[in-house]
Amino acid sequence: MDFPLYIISLIEHKSNVDYNVAMQLLKYMALIWDTYGKKQRDKQGNPRNKNFKYPPIIPIVYYEGADKWTADLHLQDRIFMSEIFKDYIPDFKYKLVNIHDYTNDKLLSYDDEMSVFMMLNKIQTAEDLNEFIHTNSKKIAAIMNNTNKAIFDIFLKITWNLYMKLNVPPEEAQENLRNVRTEKMGYLFENMEKMDIQAERRNTAEARKELEEALNRNKQLEEENRRLKEMLAKV
Repeated sequence: MDFPLYIISLIEHKSNVDYNVAMQLLKYMALIWDTYGKKQRDKQGNPRNKNFKYPPIIPIVYYEGADKWTADLHLQDRIFMSEIFKDYIPDFKYKLVNIHDYTNDKLLSYDDEMSVFMMLNKIQTAEDLNEFIHTNSKKIAAIMNNTNKAIFDIFLKITWNLYMKLNVPPEEAQENLRNVRTEKMGYLFENMEKMDIQAERRNTAEARKELEEALNRNKQLEEENRRLKEMLAKV
């Protein structure tokens, strides 16, 4: 009897270097195979039978952090004395997808929604934001304007996370996303350069505080000068 071929991609998202990710992936892979065996019992037969086969799983780590990924790619590298006991220890290598290894132009060449998502996830600094804004915004808008509602909703969630990362007040972020949903992508690029609103407000508040402190110091100096003149007049 013929059965459909399954190849499963297991993607684990990381924002920071995680040296235990291979062990984490092993646990997920075991759970996936166990669930597959239970669901296929009536279609493919009992997993205890000789002819039963589990599908291959390709483990992928999707990394968006700024630091270099330094964790080992092989599971056995996490096991003490693995060289000696390698015949008795499971092993696999996971695929590392580091979004900082891809330029925005390279990602955009794939001409799909996932590339736009990766570009958004790359934004960590003001320079990253500026680069995104000036990376063929018309093409990015065309990709997202032509996508289906489910994927566009995912895009809005990713954009919300970006707004929060860049300190946009929640009420203003909600208003921006409502406009993006209504007017699509054009509104997003018109407003992105103003995204770190709270940073500007902090700068204004700090400047105001420094001015008030300077005025207070000036008043204190004037008061001390007045007292000194009074003392000299009495001499």
